[in-house]
Amino acid sequence: MTQQPTVGQQPAEREFEPPVGWLLGQQLLAGLKWIALYASYGEKLDARDWMRAEPVVKDANGDEFWFDYIADSGDGQKAVYNIAYLCQGDLWLPQAGSQPGAGIVSLNNKGLDNGYRLPRGQFLLVGGDTAYHIADYETLADRFRKPLNWAYDDRCSAGETPSRTYIYGIPGNHDYYDALDGFNRQFLEPITLPTAAGPSGTISPYGQLKLKGFDREQKASYVAFELPHDWKLWALDVQDGNLDKRQQAFFLETCEAGVVPKKLIVATPEPVTQFGKYTEPGAEIVQAYRNLGLEPAFLEQNNGGLAGDRCRLDISGDVHHYARYWGTGAPKRSDSQPSGNDRPNYASLVAGGGGAFLHASHTDVEQVPHAVIYPPRGDSHNLMLKRLLDPRNIFNGGYVFVAGAIVAAATYFAAAIPDSSWSASKWLTRIGNGQRPCGDQARCAGDSLLERIQWALHIPGQTTAQYTFPLLLDLLFAAALLGVLIYLAFRTRTDSEKLAQAGLDEWHSTRVRWMVFVLVWLAAPLVLPLVPLTVPPAFFASFMVFLFVGVLIAGLVFCRYVSDVLIARKKHLERQRGDESSAPPLQARSLWRRLEDRLEPYLPFALIAASWISVCYGVWRFGAYNASIMLTDVVTLLVLGLATLGLVALGFFVGGKLYEAKDRKQFLLLGAWHAFVQVAVPFVLIAYCGAWEIVGILLAIGAITAAAWLYFSVEGEFTYTDQKDYARRMWMAWIAVGLLPFLAALVINWGDPAEVVTLCRIVGAALIGALLSCVWLGWYLAVSLAFNGHNNEAGGGARTEKFRHLVRIKLTQDSLTGYVIGIDEPVASFAGNPTFRLVDVFTISCPSKRTP
Repeated sequence: MTQQPTVGQQPAEREFEPPVGWLLGQQLLAGLKWIALYASYGEKLDARDWMRAEPVVKDANGDEFWFDYIADSGDGQKAVYNIAYLCQGDLWLPQAGSQPGAGIVSLNNKGLDNGYRLPRGQFLLVGGDTAYHIADYETLADRFRKPLNWAYDDRCSAGETPSRTYIYGIPGNHDYYDALDGFNRQFLEPITLPTAAGPSGTISPYGQLKLKGFDREQKASYVAFELPHDWKLWALDVQDGNLDKRQQAFFLETCEAGVVPKKLIVATPEPVTQFGKYTEPGAEIVQAYRNLGLEPAFLEQNNGGLAGDRCRLDISGDVHHYARYWGTGAPKRSDSQPSGNDRPNYASLVAGGGGAFLHASHTDVEQVPHAVIYPPRGDSHNLMLKRLLDPRNIFNGGYVFVAGAIVAAATYFAAAIPDSSWSASKWLTRIGNGQRPCGDQARCAGDSLLERIQWALHIPGQTTAQYTFPLLLDLLFAAALLGVLIYLAFRTRTDSEKLAQAGLDEWHSTRVRWMVFVLVWLAAPLVLPLVPLTVPPAFFASFMVFLFVGVLIAGLVFCRYVSDVLIARKKHLERQRGDESSAPPLQARSLWRRLEDRLEPYLPFALIAASWISVCYGVWRFGAYNASIMLTDVVTLLVLGLATLGLVALGFFVGGKLYEAKDRKQFLLLGAWHAFVQVAVPFVLIAYCGAWEIVGILLAIGAITAAAWLYFSVEGEFTYTDQKDYARRMWMAWIAVGLLPFLAALVINWGDPAEVVTLCRIVGAALIGALLSCVWLGWYLAVSLAFNGHNNEAGGGARTEKFRHLVRIKLTQDSLTGYVIGIDEPVASFAGNPTFRLVDVFTISCPSKRTP
């Protein structure tokens, strides 16, 4: 049945929504609770166990069978609209065998005497992350369904009537954030009437997300296709590599006589090869492949090698650029020597260009050479550099500037107003008592807001407090305890599965270490009070309370992980023994082992008790000052801790995640420098410079940042060697820009801070912090990206809709051919018949076609 044309809103009247904000953007903040829910309980809230999938059979229509693939859509509406328009019609090349290049792909065959048609796919497969940040009903309706329906309407308005076809999908993590509710409404076969609104016009809880020109028949979040010419397509729902037993059984049941198909396409929500890096042999996706009887050709030991009687394409999204590894057309080491990565029967594709923001394609750790990437390395570098070094783009990407304002205002406030933090920092800031709101008065009159705040936080006799050895002893205890707890929690969480299945001797040693640690922990608060304690300085006392609160949190987290291990171990032993009664009797063990067994169930209670005793000890030992004073100090410490240690940890754990821990030194240093400039530069400007001097320095920083974009842009080829050289030089340039305010302050007014008389200086600190946070974050992401770090965060900060793509695949008896069509710059209207880039043409040959 042909759907009648529906003329909707005209392109000229549309206002396309830009990509969502990732830098503490409104949509991200609104969805944090769902993201946290999935992160905490995603494995338990698994909807797949209730699904009943059925194979999908597609009949042949001639010697060729075509289908389309996109992934990672539902973001900027213009990019999604462009992808949707190309998906809903035929495309044309100048001739068969056309080579990749710009302006090659046309919407029709006008002016093409020997044009080669790329017919519209007989179905569209969406490879995960259908909308951002959370693929719920509202977001899918706005950022996925609306652009697809616009494309259908525009083709109808242009005199076409796109034939109806089917749409299928597999979920990614952003689909799972909504517990697959939105995904089910978008892709699964409808079981209710298609209306999406109730009697009052509100959205019905059973509303479907109907697309013009598309039908749905999918029964589960995974699909097995039986395609013409003996091809099979397995679209797997294996987010984080997790393959459930029911899904595993379903795909194995589709195999004839238990033999995995020889002609196979495997679609997964995450790539098996990305950023030029081999997948680790112990990764869950490797086990998922093996459980399905598939060779993990993407491992380093296999290097794309597949049994000679088989051919396979692995395709996925999640990474928002195009990259092909192995297959035909891999780079050559020389004109005469073919590349060692040419593989006629296997290729691995990263194809997450369905509309989401771009991930830089020049991030590459150089383990696996790519055959083709899009955009080219130089274009990727230039675009990311331009977007990230533009503070306006960072500002529009979310509310990260608010964090910068809070850090700057809190830092200046702490250094000038409360007696506790002022006395602890005055040796460094050089802010004397005379520069504070109350000046040198014996008693503050309280005529202004800052004077009243300073007097409320005043500490009589603060100068008599001294740092003594007992204070140092408590500091060492609290810091060491916090560090050990963080380490134990991390190791317990990382090794939880190993501990649950450990042998008796290994479990004995682990359990003894935990028990001894708890005993020492409980004994310390009883021993330390025996050492006489003098009155501590106020800020030091607040810092100690802050540390002990951290001990409480870390202790409870460690307790949670220990409890999980104990429960998992009990279940493992029960499965192993078959029956609890078959366990060896306690009398068969040593006295010490029997005592351990008796005490083991009480270990979590001991950890909880020790955590609370520690925080009570800290408050009793150091909570001698007014609650308002200590609360102010604790908030200051929290803000500065997040702005310093948090940014350092961000660089090490997130920025350097493509590398082993021992190779992340540069990201640790980048995080430390980023923390330093975010905290120190706004303070130096507001504390030591006048208004016009601040304006001049800010303009200089802006001018140098703009010049850096021009200077570090490249023309032509951008090699790995070039990138490493640019990374070092960009870092040096950022250091120079960050030191500029200090040099200016030294020349202008160093050692003579401005008076903090009115609230205007606090507000000024916030404004400077808000502005510079956008500048410094842009520099940090740009430099980290040059070092192959923070690819995802840099892409979210750049938020560009350029360089999107789709893959149109042709199947024949002898081969699979993929045509990758790229959109360098999305258009608002297709009325002028724009042309597009042919990014890649690759072929996977089947055994019968290949020659020895």
